Amino acid sequence: MFITLAAALFLAMAPPLAPANQECLACHGEKGMRSESGRSLYVNAARHQSSVHGELGCTTCHEGVKEYPHPKPMPRVTCASCHDEPASQIPKSAHAALRGNACVGCHGPAHEVQRAANVAPAQCTTCHADAVHEFQRGVHAVAREDGDLQTPTCLTCHGGPHQILVSTDPKSPVNHTNIPKTCATCHAQKMVMERSGNSAQPFFSYQESVHGRAVAAGQARVAARGSARLDVRGTGSALARTVAVATRS
Repeated sequence: MFITLAAALFLAMAPPLAPANQECLACHGEKGMRSESGRSLYVNAARHQSSVHGELGCTTCHEGVKEYPHPKPMPRVTCASCHDEPASQIPKSAHAALRGNACVGCHGPAHEVQRAANVAPAQCTTCHADAVHEFQRGVHAVAREDGDLQTPTCLTCHGGPHQILVSTDPKSPVNHTNIPKTCATCHAQKMVMERSGNSAQPFFSYQESVHGRAVAAGQARVAARGSARLDVRGTGSALARTVAVATRS
């Protein structure tokens, strides 16, 4: 009862639906609406209107639908119609493994897509629950909770969401050999570190150490062993936990 009332109030306050949308929702707004094969065709009007796609008309995506009965077969809707660049990047990324679910797996159903800013790290837990849990216990997440919005998130280290590579790929920013360069983005910046009450000196000390020089020279075994050691010590240091998660994900 409360949910129904809340939905009704939301729709009353929201901008009116376009006439074409109202026509579609006359049928698709019914929870029992199903295709001949039994697939649900129900669209939650309140959730759709509050989504990123809420300002679009139904036929913006369902271009081939102009009247009822609808054409058979129904024209297939593809995200690439509007989002061609992300769609072309996904097949080369780690998320290509999701295949047909690559878009909805992170962004949610097409009629309920939320803003990109709300996706990570919340939606990352769907597949990477352990990694997100470890990250949330690390110094970066703790600093962000304390109000430092300059601290890194999942995407800061792993790269753009549609271009994330598996950590074993030599081009991945969290590949063992690339970890120092990725960390240097913040930890080698004197002003960035001092603003948070830290020093950039530890990074430069590492860079001059036998391990830092070995990694810079391309000795992958040293990098891998260093990451493995961080993994083992993950329970003892918040910083180590954060770095270890980056090398495992």
